[in-house]
Amino acid sequence: MAIKQNYENYTLEILTEKTVNYSITTFDNKLLFSGIFKGIPINVSNLEYGLYILKIKDENKVYTRRFIID
Repeated sequence: MAIKQNYENYTLEILTEKTVNYSITTFDNKLLFSGIFKGIPINVSNLEYGLYILKIKDENKVYTRRFIID
């Protein structure tokens, strides 16, 4: 599963045609927000500078990707 990060608009996009559940946590596993990805980019502009984890649940699999806001 691929992630597209747009640094100009501070958004993340999950490159899939499926509807998937996602959550964003801090690096120390504090949940910030979660939702259902339906093709609309996820706005992360309200996050402070730092390292974050995006978790994506797709059927029986969980994918994790790190991303940085700088």
